[in-house]
Amino acid sequence: MKTRTLLLIPALALAAGTARALPVVAVDLDPATTGVQDTLTLAAPAQFSVDIVVSGVDPVTPLNAFELDLDFAPAVLRALSVSSGGFLRAPTIEVENDVGTTSVGFAEATLLPTGASGAGVLASVLFETVGGGTSALDLNDVILSAPFGVPIPTAAVRDGKVAVTGAGPEPIPEPSAAALFALGSVLVAHRLAGRRRGAQPRRGASAWRQRQELLSEGRWPAPADRPPRARPRGQAVRPPDGVLPRTRSARRGPRPSWGSVARAIPPRGRVLCAA
Repeated sequence: MKTRTLLLIPALALAAGTARALPVVAVDLDPATTGVQDTLTLAAPAQFSVDIVVSGVDPVTPLNAFELDLDFAPAVLRALSVSSGGFLRAPTIEVENDVGTTSVGFAEATLLPTGASGAGVLASVLFETVGGGTSALDLNDVILSAPFGVPIPTAAVRDGKVAVTGAGPEPIPEPSAAALFALGSVLVAHRLAGRRRGAQPRRGASAWRQRQELLSEGRWPAPADRPPRARPRGQAVRPPDGVLPRTRSARRGPRPSWGSVARAIPPRGRVLCAA
């Protein structure tokens, strides 16, 4: 009986030594308040900072490196930046610092062969509101490592939730009474000036027809130095009945043929004999 009791004492001591507390990683939505706050309600527009904290790191397996992802709703929140919380022992190196539209990724490691223990802030994320609603802040792919890459299991990973109120479409500014009065005065003055100058026809193929209509109605000021054009530009003039148009053949006569030209020129030999 005494021998069995002596054998049980080392086994109990070994079991007590191996039953250590595991760390807990959580999202703290209000770092200014004591304790971990996993919910937050605020009115838009606003900016706020979120801490990702760890607690219960055993000195036997200190924290030497970590990596994590924080997901959020892009319709409610926008991530601006992520920075180190300073929990690891310096000097440190940031392995990942990625700010996306739907998640934030961060990874850090110390350059020393030792690690940190206890509780502290792993990383801080700065957000701003972009709309109303509720957004969950979910921690994913959380990995903790002891020196020489020994993995550290976690007891729990606790997420957060943000509720944004008072967000809506930006109001359209209404013009002032002075601006409306000035705009109305300009429009009235322009209309009166157009009436004094007289109506002007639009440019295009029907400009001449519009001008004739305005002349018939007495709304087109005819020039004093020349009469108004009686026909549109480019239209052929029709000759009176019984008068043929004066064409090129009528002015110069019929074009001579090559035979008539040859008969009109005397032969070369006859000219020499006559001389």
